[in-house]
Amino acid sequence: MASTELPERRRFTRTSDWHNFINEIAQSGTGADLYALRRACYADIEKVRGRPVIVYAVKFPGAHPAAPISIDLTDVDGFTDLIGGIADSEKKIDVILHSPGGSPEATERIVGLLRARFDDVTFLIPHSAYSAATTLALSGNEVILHPSATLGPIDPQINGTPARSIRRGFDKVRELLKRKDRKRSLRTFLSLRSTRSSCSRSATTHSSCRRSSRASGCGSSCLPATRRR
Repeated sequence: MASTELPERRRFTRTSDWHNFINEIAQSGTGADLYALRRACYADIEKVRGRPVIVYAVKFPGAHPAAPISIDLTDVDGFTDLIGGIADSEKKIDVILHSPGGSPEATERIVGLLRARFDDVTFLIPHSAYSAATTLALSGNEVILHPSATLGPIDPQINGTPARSIRRGFDKVRELLKRKDRKRSLRTFLSLRSTRSSCSRSATTHSSCRRSSRASGCGSSCLPATRRR
């Protein structure tokens, strides 16, 4: 039977060595050597660590703006397949993580998959893990970073708007309502809300009234009592 052992891989001691190697690959027009190098590198990590390794890495920085580099629900399927391919006897896992972040919902599901299957999860950060990727890394039992690697800030957003900005908006409203004219401000605010809610609930009943509100006066009947005063 032919040996399945990987050949001795090329070693790098400086970042410039890696970039020189990449340039050599680019000039040769083939990615075979790079693929073999990666497999050998991952095999070495598994050998040293004594556990399986999963790699979740994307091209960033420098990726095309349209490239799918964020954590999303499709990654849940990928992790499910990878975890399913690991022997049941394995209770420890390493995850090499390099990501700018992405969906918190998808990240939570990935965390659930890893924690339900393994007793010990270690994240290896060779370069960067930002936002949701930081959250993912912090779910592990241990995080091991390269001396130059970094985690990033966790900045939750709602439909693209930073949650902190939304929180500040509500805090600003609270401050305004503490002013001397807070009663008038609150009454106006509640009137606007009540008007919208009341008209929405009675859309069928007052549809004809809205069309002829000026002539019949029914438009005023849709307003709350506080507004009429």
